[in-house]
Amino acid sequence: MELQDHITPIVKQIIADRLNISVLSVKDSSRLVNDLGADSLEVVEIAMDIEEKYNISLNDVLIEKAETVSDLITYVKSVWEDKCNNTSLSSLRNSL
Repeated sequence: MELQDHITPIVKQIIADRLNISVLSVKDSSRLVNDLGADSLEVVEIAMDIEEKYNISLNDVLIEKAETVSDLITYVKSVWEDKCNNTSLSSLRNSL
């Protein structure tokens, strides 16, 4: 199972919980604002929930550019992979 397979259902659940909607209505192609009805504050809160869940930092400008659920998942996956790669490099450096 790929990383995105694990991230996708969790991010969709975070979105559903924050917007108080069914997770079944959160599709990859759903637009956060136009389809799911998120306002700008809710998008920021979704990002904060994701940051807390994954212990990562998301760029506010890139969050604002994430139009669809898929865009957001792709961005979270990228940040998570960078974090994992940097952690691995740090561990390797410390072991030398």
